Amino acid sequence: WQSWPYRKCEAKVIREGPKEAKVRVERDYFDLILRTTFTMKYGSNVVHMRAELLNPSSRQYRIKPGFSLCSEVGWAFIPGIGTENVTVKRTEVLSPWIAVYNEGWAVGLHPLYKFDGVEASFSWAVLYRGLRLPPGKRAVFDSLIQVEMTDDLSRFLRLGEKSGRGWGRIIGKVAIEGGNAKRPVVIVEKGRAPLCWAIGRLGSYEVMLPEGRYSIYAISDGYG
Repeated sequence: WQSWPYRKCEAKVIREGPKEAKVRVERDYFDLILRTTFTMKYGSNVVHMRAELLNPSSRQYRIKPGFSLCSEVGWAFIPGIGTENVTVKRTEVLSPWIAVYNEGWAVGLHPLYKFDGVEASFSWAVLYRGLRLPPGKRAVFDSLIQVEMTDDLSRFLRLGEKSGRGWGRIIGKVAIEGGNAKRPVVIVEKGRAPLCWAIGRLGSYEVMLPEGRYSIYAISDGYG
């Protein structure tokens, strides 16, 4: 959620079991109340988040809420944009997710709400939606957080794409002078814009893509 100012913030475990756990965080934003529930299932690398924004006041709020990702030790990535300090419309985002990453890990955010656009800098990004919240009303935002112990951003595509298109697997090798690239990075572009990348091992790589037209090229240490 955006880094809004608040006077109080409370966290409470509302369910703790062998298969599922739920944590609820409640905070304020001026007169508004924000309740966010995190649901974690055993053995899953995906966390479900539901944020309820309530307006118990007598005034109407016009705001731009949305879930966000921020990293102190990594970079943000937007499909279709890459890593930049930008504000873009939803139509400029090639796939409905954002990520933060560094070597060896990545975290993806998949909005289940209709966002209007993305505001981002080099280490953070937010999927915002323009909202008018009258007195006594509430708004609900659902999202998924996907945690990967690799910086292979192609892993976020399958969960992010909901178009129902067919999928295909691309398998290949990246060779350099003297043998195979130890850790190649295979970059996938769509319409000359970065969609994602796959991380290979000992020259071999594999990437799953939805039906479409793409350009693919590889880089490696010393061959960027």
